[in-house]
Amino acid sequence: MKKLFKRFIMTVGFFTTIRVPFIEWNEEDNKYMPIFIPLIGVVIALFLYVVILLIDYLNFSSLFGSMLIVVFFIFITGGLHLDAFMDTCDAHFSRRDIPKKLLIMKDSNIGAFAAVYLFVLLCSKLVIINEIIIQNKLTLVILLIPIISRLFQSILLLNTKFAKEDSLASMYGKLNKKYQVYFILYFILVVTFGFIINQIYITIFMILIALIYLFIYRKFALKQFGGITGDIIGAYIEITEVLLFLGVLIYDFLPLW
Repeated sequence: MKKLFKRFIMTVGFFTTIRVPFIEWNEEDNKYMPIFIPLIGVVIALFLYVVILLIDYLNFSSLFGSMLIVVFFIFITGGLHLDAFMDTCDAHFSRRDIPKKLLIMKDSNIGAFAAVYLFVLLCSKLVIINEIIIQNKLTLVILLIPIISRLFQSILLLNTKFAKEDSLASMYGKLNKKYQVYFILYFILVVTFGFIINQIYITIFMILIALIYLFIYRKFALKQFGGITGDIIGAYIEITEVLLFLGVLIYDFLPLW
């Protein structure tokens, strides 16, 4: 139990800006991080709930409320995934060969493609969340977005080859595949939450969105980069979150059920 808690704290410290006790890293503990990544989504969801309550209590405008939510996601992760998204955009849109793309991805300078697509991503998220608030769809199902996105992030991480075997992300992929049984438990908990809040159909819809995009994104990563890297995984989080917010927005307009 002590080791599990230690690994969870390590994961919180790496993927969020939440202050946690310092724990010395080692490769053995690092490889267990994918198990705890969905729990990071739970932690983020709890803080997101506070933000939503604040927006409602203070009766903020839809635009200001949506801005708060966008800023919250950036703040809670320290911009980690946004940085990964920008690096991935610069590499992909360079249209070079795979080795050159991987080299560009390591460059810390922000290129034109990164700036343009960062603007598109943030504006898309802001506009979609604004519409969600206007249409009174800012419900508890929103809390599942950081959880579902990170659950599928872990699945992507453990089931896709790495573009570089010496990368930091490759350490996380060394976890024995038998531990993926934990993801079944996470899925059960997500669906159970959907039942509890009486939004099971939209919960399933969100899971399907993330699942379909997982297959599309995995194929994209293998074709364009020869596998995944930490940046590619981080970019997946950002895009999936936008798609899930979009799913919440358009769900009622789809004749699915």
